[in-house]
Amino acid sequence: MYKFANSLGRRLPIRRIGTHQLGQSSQGGGPMRVGSVISLAGPSLGQSYQEWYNRAKAATTKFADLRDNFVPRIVDLRARADILEWLGGSFVDESPIYRWDTVMSDMSQAGRDGIAIYEVSRRTNRIVKLEDFVTELGQKVGAAGQLSAKPTPTPTPDTRPDRPIIVDVPDYTIPIVAAGGAVALAVLVGAIF
Repeated sequence: MYKFANSLGRRLPIRRIGTHQLGQSSQGGGPMRVGSVISLAGPSLGQSYQEWYNRAKAATTKFADLRDNFVPRIVDLRARADILEWLGGSFVDESPIYRWDTVMSDMSQAGRDGIAIYEVSRRTNRIVKLEDFVTELGQKVGAAGQLSAKPTPTPTPDTRPDRPIIVDVPDYTIPIVAAGGAVALAVLVGAIF
């Protein structure tokens, strides 16, 4: 087992997880080995799992505060719309809202399974990316200018037309009356004969 010293001087054991293979070797032999996947045992960047959990909690709280309490108060409607568009949605991969949702999901899993889930680097990378989004969102809100004292509703486009819609509907009154008269006549003639 090899030792690796991180930037904080902490020595962490290294373990080999597997080897990637890609296509066939140009020499005509077996599969071509690209490289080994190596994982640091223990938390990445020298932080404990609890520190990663605390960072995730702080980032999600700050993001939600900016999104829910500051963005709705932006007076400039164009700036607010630009920020809302930038935030994206839960199903837009790599958008700020998507990243917030994934970090929240990881925190929920940490509550169920324990904070050791932060051993996986993709989870810690998500936290770092969300922290970057929080910083960027704070800058966007600051650059948007004046905030109102209370949230102002985002105007929705008026879907009502400014003039009445005239729809040409065929008039079936005459054919219905004629058919009813024919049925009544048939019943009357059938009763006489």
